[in-house]
Amino acid sequence: MSKSPFLILFVAVLCLCSSIRAQEPIDTYEDELMEHTLADWNMKGPVKTATVTLFIKSKGDSIFHQKMKTILNFDTIGRLVAKTVNWGSFEDKDSIVEYFQYDSLNRLSVCLSADSSFRNDFIYDGNGNFSHSIYTRKDEQPKPSFRYYYDEKGRCTRREYIAGIDEEYLGYKIYQHFFQYDSLDHCIEKVTMLDGDTESVKRLKYDIRGNITERIRYDVIGGGVENLSQELFFYDDKDRVVKSQFFFDHSAEDESFYEYNEQNQLICKKTYKIKEGIKENHWSFLDEMFYDQYGNCVENISSSILQDRSPRAVMKATYEYEYADE
Repeated sequence: MSKSPFLILFVAVLCLCSSIRAQEPIDTYEDELMEHTLADWNMKGPVKTATVTLFIKSKGDSIFHQKMKTILNFDTIGRLVAKTVNWGSFEDKDSIVEYFQYDSLNRLSVCLSADSSFRNDFIYDGNGNFSHSIYTRKDEQPKPSFRYYYDEKGRCTRREYIAGIDEEYLGYKIYQHFFQYDSLDHCIEKVTMLDGDTESVKRLKYDIRGNITERIRYDVIGGGVENLSQELFFYDDKDRVVKSQFFFDHSAEDESFYEYNEQNQLICKKTYKIKEGIKENHWSFLDEMFYDQYGNCVENISSSILQDRSPRAVMKATYEYEYADE
């Protein structure tokens, strides 16, 4: 399976780099609820503003080119109140500004653009669980959303598409996700169904300490299994991922190793490609992270390496913080 180096690096940066994807459960909301607290963004301390700037340098480039800058503004209790995204090297052009509002129960209730071109309303059920969102562009009908259903323990068991006016990619088909849990409330399976037929399956396994040890995903096409991928995760006695392995259609694709500093922060991830069962003797992907005194990531450098060990692409993300006590 071929992987785009830019896609892999971009995903790595968006994870804010100080968290490890192996420790994340199956994402029930899938960005529907949006990141709106310091914890969602994996930030620590009294952060008032955070500026994330993304740079890219490809083979042959001597300098990094700015691709995106995101400015996050938080209130005194750690809620996101404004987000500004600038694309490319422009600071005033091609920017999107969003504001966030909360209800009396401190739940995210509205996200709206500064130019009033769109708004997203977040709706909760009688038990306080997130039910669905209503996305509306200026002078248009609301766009499709998803509705969430929960069991008596408050665990989401079903996510169902709500038909709307904008249906270019789904038409009027019924699109659903079903979630299963174990006795310890770990999400262990997500089944995606289209018009009642299974489209894809994701499964997770955990160890006795609640760490994810295996992640499996496959598509169901014509009654058969295709695009089967498997990830295995290995931990040390501090529950930190120290090694992971990725397989595609039962063939080993790559193997990653993780390193930490004395504060248990991830500082390096090295990924080696595997060809015909043999691991290459040099890493093909490298992620490095650096932190400030609060434990927030200040720089992440992700590199994709060619066969001759020269960089194919390098993505750098810098994080600048303004703290309330400064």
